[in-house]
Amino acid sequence: MIYGSICSGIEAATVAWEPLGWQPAFFSEIEKFPCQLLAHRYGSNMPNEPACQNGVPNLGDMKNYDKWGKYSIDLLVGGTPCQDFSIAGLRAGLAGDRSSLVIVFAKIARKYRPRWLVWENVPGVLSSGGGQDFSRILGLFTGRRVEKPESGWKNAGYVGGYKNAYSVAWRVLDAQFTRVDGFPRAVPQRRRRVFLVGCLGANKYPAAVLFDTQSLRGNSAPRRETWQSVATGIAGSTGTSGEEQTAVTAPVASTLNANYGTKYGQDNQHVDAGCPLFVCTLGHSQSNGLGISNTNLANTLEATLGVNQAVIAFDCLAGGKTGNATGDIPGALHGVGRAAIATKTQVRRLMPGECERLMGFPDNYTKLDEKTADAPRYKALGNSMAVNCMRWIGQRIQLVENFLSKKLEAAS
Repeated sequence: MIYGSICSGIEAATVAWEPLGWQPAFFSEIEKFPCQLLAHRYGSNMPNEPACQNGVPNLGDMKNYDKWGKYSIDLLVGGTPCQDFSIAGLRAGLAGDRSSLVIVFAKIARKYRPRWLVWENVPGVLSSGGGQDFSRILGLFTGRRVEKPESGWKNAGYVGGYKNAYSVAWRVLDAQFTRVDGFPRAVPQRRRRVFLVGCLGANKYPAAVLFDTQSLRGNSAPRRETWQSVATGIAGSTGTSGEEQTAVTAPVASTLNANYGTKYGQDNQHVDAGCPLFVCTLGHSQSNGLGISNTNLANTLEATLGVNQAVIAFDCLAGGKTGNATGDIPGALHGVGRAAIATKTQVRRLMPGECERLMGFPDNYTKLDEKTADAPRYKALGNSMAVNCMRWIGQRIQLVENFLSKKLEAAS
């Protein structure tokens, strides 16, 4: 599969689809840092430079698509800006300068006529403009007049297209539940996005990509219930409960106990031998009880503000490594050092390396060199797609492609 990428950012699509053997024909990006990353990782040119010959060309501003050269692509992918659709924004919808770029995306699809489309945006697009904006978007791809349902747009659906247009399906995927090769436990963040998949012609192949037999039966996605028993444990005088033991397969340390009369940090329990869960240790005695000192464990939360603090340390999050922390991954995630979840009166923000992992990128993917600033890395990662979701979609498209190939072979 050869694809073209619009609003490429830091190329979650390429990271996700490289294991499938898919190859990019071109990128389209204008922001400085993502362009620098594309040049660093994929040999791309900067937007104001001639198209590169030995890397993936960056064609620059997508609004200048009519000046782009000829490319033969099987798929067009892009996540056009979401600010005008987001419920956190001014809700300008398709009238906004940024979110109206989905119209340009459709025009690029009309120019190159790829067999597949993949478009991503925030769930707010379903309700933007009272639902009329999404109707127009569906009409752009399908060539039909699509009316908004009386009850509004649901989180998933399908619209068949005309012969020379695209049939499309959409579905809201949550990154925390999207398990796929390379991401057997998904990623540890709640990130819900609308993914629209289109296939050229009047067919139901997009529905085959996004829906399976379980979802067609109306089964809902698994939920992560709030552990009310843990909250009770924090407020009460006991550190464990039967429900907690069922949830984490080991008692919660009495460190979480708010009763000052309890000796804190005396329970070191393990989820399993390869992934120890440490909810405690104190290297000294303070007003919140008698602490203990263990090697390779971070300090725990305590009543005083003058001590660096951490809630848990998972060796497994560091790939089983021990020893001093390296790179962007703080010591708390290695079970060593003084790096913490909370420091004094503030909860520390995530490190860039942690954000890379939350989005499914390899460690240091956004680190160009030792001088790379953190701010552009945060922004680029926040604007990106979740790699595990994109890999899931890519694998599903590949399954349909394999089916169509076998069907063609049988017919010949």
